[in-house]
Amino acid sequence: DQTMEFAGNTLEVVQTDDSDRVLKVNGQEVFWDFQIYMERTIPLGSREVLLVSAGPGGNACGSYPVVLIPANDGTLTVATPIGTECGRFAEVAATPDRLIFFGQASPGNPASIDHWWPRGGLEHVGRIEFEPQPDTNWSSLEGVRITHPLSLFSNADVYRAIASMTGNDLGALATSLSVSAEPQLLDDRFLVATGCTPHACGAADGFLAVDVKGRAVYAATNATNATGALSVWPPRDQWPDPLRAKLEAWVRGER
Repeated sequence: DQTMEFAGNTLEVVQTDDSDRVLKVNGQEVFWDFQIYMERTIPLGSREVLLVSAGPGGNACGSYPVVLIPANDGTLTVATPIGTECGRFAEVAATPDRLIFFGQASPGNPASIDHWWPRGGLEHVGRIEFEPQPDTNWSSLEGVRITHPLSLFSNADVYRAIASMTGNDLGALATSLSVSAEPQLLDDRFLVATGCTPHACGAADGFLAVDVKGRAVYAATNATNATGALSVWPPRDQWPDPLRAKLEAWVRGER
């Protein structure tokens, strides 16, 4: 729970009996979600606005921005400039007259850069593309602990191999690995990771294996089409036996 004074108003964030949180202004409820956090004040033109982050929580679903804008009489307007979509907003900056929202790009999934100001509303100004870390290659994987499968996409050689193999399904595969534990090392050569899409575990899941010694990648996901059919790259008969066994166990739900 939080309490603060802003523009002559008393603001509170209070947890309710059903586990949601509510933002109150002078005791009046003005906004609800699973998580709400009053971040900081930001100069915007001749006044300050209050940036609040909110979100539904769970399964790697990021926050979205809520902006409280004071009028001359001190009353507050509550705005959600870029909506309440899960995980769309990653960072915010400010110019003298507007806020700039930067999305979080992931492999195959570009993110927006949006400008917003109270009177003019939201304007899309560009996008951010995911790129792997420069000067990384297969040798860069040696002796490095990988804590999340999406970190494998940051290796330039691995990224190119996955992107070339999956084509237009790169984004769906990456998203299906968003919620994941640390990849496991199999037979001292295969980094094996499984995961799922935020708020869709069991319906949109992913499997990724990187052969560190053989310098090859293998992947599967049921997130590439509406039917839930499994997409596998390359065909299963081209998978090494240990990986094919892991894949078949994963398909059976042994995760």
